Amino acid sequence: MKNLLLIYLKNLFSDFHNAIIAIILVSLIAGGGSIYLFFESQWILLRNTILSPTPLWVTIALLLALYIWFSAKTKKTLSYDLSSLKDYVFIEEKGLLWKVSRATHKLNPTPLCLKHQHEMLELKDSYLCSSYPSASRKTVSKEAVNIIRQLVLSKVDAALDGHLKK
Repeated sequence: MKNLLLIYLKNLFSDFHNAIIAIILVSLIAGGGSIYLFFESQWILLRNTILSPTPLWVTIALLLALYIWFSAKTKKTLSYDLSSLKDYVFIEEKGLLWKVSRATHKLNPTPLCLKHQHEMLELKDSYLCSSYPSASRKTVSKEAVNIIRQLVLSKVDAALDGHLKK
């Protein structure tokens, strides 16, 4: 009886062992196939998306994003950190800032905004500081800028000749 019970238990556990191995093998095969089908469907979806024509709203959104990025980069590059520009002397005159090269003593023809310290934008008949809010933009007429430019040029010439007191 004891031997019969041992044989019965050995057969039972051997059947469990065979069943567990069969379940593991079936789940590996089914899981591998499922993973393959998932990635294949994702690849087909990605390929179809890439090959489909671009909708108009996506093109407009992309152009708008590029415009915003470009204008932000341009505005940042127009600003000067005056302490980092050792090759230039800055002259303040009548609310404008002028940049003069130390090496060539040439005056930059475009004035800088005194408050924001970046180049002003040249319009048809005036210069504009674009950093002010649109309702209160600072503009200076071209005639006034030309007069101030001549005044700064005379100061630069006087400094070169040694006639300007420090």
